[in-house]
Amino acid sequence: MHAFFLNHTVPEHYRDYLEQMIPPYPHAFHSSIVEDIEKYATIIGRESQYNDFDMFLSFINSNKVAATKDRGDISKDSLLQFHKIAGYEELCNRGGGELYDIDCSSDTRVSFGLVMLLRSADIIDIVQNTFVLSKAASHFIGLSMPEKAKYLFEKYMRYDNHIIDECSRIFGSNIELTKSVYDLSEPRKEIISYLKECPVNEWINFNDFSKEIYKSNRMLFKDVGDVLFLDDWFGDQYVSASWGEFEHYAISVVLMEYLAVLGAVDILAEYISRSSNYFSAYEIAYFRVTDLGAYLFGLTDSYQEKEDDGSSGDEKGFIVQPNFDVVIANRDCP
Repeated sequence: MHAFFLNHTVPEHYRDYLEQMIPPYPHAFHSSIVEDIEKYATIIGRESQYNDFDMFLSFINSNKVAATKDRGDISKDSLLQFHKIAGYEELCNRGGGELYDIDCSSDTRVSFGLVMLLRSADIIDIVQNTFVLSKAASHFIGLSMPEKAKYLFEKYMRYDNHIIDECSRIFGSNIELTKSVYDLSEPRKEIISYLKECPVNEWINFNDFSKEIYKSNRMLFKDVGDVLFLDDWFGDQYVSASWGEFEHYAISVVLMEYLAVLGAVDILAEYISRSSNYFSAYEIAYFRVTDLGAYLFGLTDSYQEKEDDGSSGDEKGFIVQPNFDVVIANRDCP
């Protein structure tokens, strides 16, 4: 349909008429059987690791934690120091996948998302290139785990691109956007609407998920303006970016760096090379909506907090008190 109109865009009056006459496209998000899960890199079980957010606040309260000047994320030295305390699973796009070999913390997926979620919720701030706790930190630390999840999720969903910009996190991208200021809250809401149609706790092939969204709304990220792609095959000239060069990866960032870090989805990722620019990075192969995701997306009215499975290192049994001190609880004495 789009090919018949100038610039592949359906005029608004035609689109409105067609939407009234044509029934909605029936999505088909089928579950997949994933064999040999061990071969994938994972972000799994974050719904039982909300202590990581509390521990980061305590870490900021007790240390001078440096922030990078360009992105406002945590410096590499501070990240390595914090990771010794928290010890959660991490995905790194550089340094052979090892945290100690990355160039900067923006090469990480989980840590970067964790810091940006806290910043966008105004729980932490940056003063003179140093992280500090904001007034909302005391309120956040006193919330129950489900309340913390909902608080961070709602703040993320409404946020503009001043701090969080998924489009700028497409690793190794040759993308250029014609707008520098845009609001991605509407694309996030639409992505959530598709996730609500996925079966809970069932693996979904991400490529299939992306294709279904493409069939429904190929203008998902229209608010960013025209998207140009530097294609080496055309003599280093910019051409219009395809769905597979832009939107597909932007959706991946939403799921991997934010929804997975919140524990709303679990991720199976693989290290792939993009044929368009020969850059390698972790990208989603499969995902599944968790029980916490079902709660945050409005599919269920309540959520039963899960016990920490211990995968987040030595902090199991740690409690961060309202004054941000850390105490050990529920640990058997020798």
